[in-house]
Amino acid sequence: MMSKIKNFLKSNRQIWFVTYIIPYLLWFMWLEARIDPTQIHILECSLDRFIPFCEYFIVPYLLWFVYIVATWFYLCFTDKKGFYQFIIFLYSGMTLFLIISTVFPNGLALRVSYDADKNIFTKLTAFVQYADTPTNVFPSIHVYNSVGACIALWKDKKVKKHPVLKGFILVLSISICLSTVFLRQHSLVDVAGALILAAILYWISYIYIPRKETEKAYVPASEH
Repeated sequence: MMSKIKNFLKSNRQIWFVTYIIPYLLWFMWLEARIDPTQIHILECSLDRFIPFCEYFIVPYLLWFVYIVATWFYLCFTDKKGFYQFIIFLYSGMTLFLIISTVFPNGLALRVSYDADKNIFTKLTAFVQYADTPTNVFPSIHVYNSVGACIALWKDKKVKKHPVLKGFILVLSISICLSTVFLRQHSLVDVAGALILAAILYWISYIYIPRKETEKAYVPASEH
């Protein structure tokens, strides 16, 4: 049994990237614990106040957790190249989020009052908001990771063959992004920040690095 596990880990060394979640969570927990309410920069824009609270968006909001984990493991065992690009994109953005939150403590003042016992959706929303404080929100990791997962899956050769699946992935990703503002978990400022960061790291992860690897691998015949 042990030999099988060793062989599995040896042939799938990329699975060790899952350990990144440990320092990430420890750093995030430290950020949450050290928050000083008097030092928080409140992030919001005038348009945030026009977005109605809608508890039904808790469904895509919670599906985010399954979506990101499923994408991670799918790529890990089916497409190593796509997986490494996804990891560079995902972990770079998540690390930058931690750095930003460390040097620029931020938060929201957008949450509204509602009847938590109204239905199952409000109960779930209340639980999420109790566990997840409205601090350290910029840029939105929900939005950033959803964009990253959508990009990675759309580039996957197997997924490309199934337009319905691609459509579902796109709708799910957009729904998750919308859920962050309809639940008042994020400001449009956080969403915009996530999209800008995603655009920058997409260029680095999927264009610049592959281009450099191609240039490095190419050796003109005259140099042999």
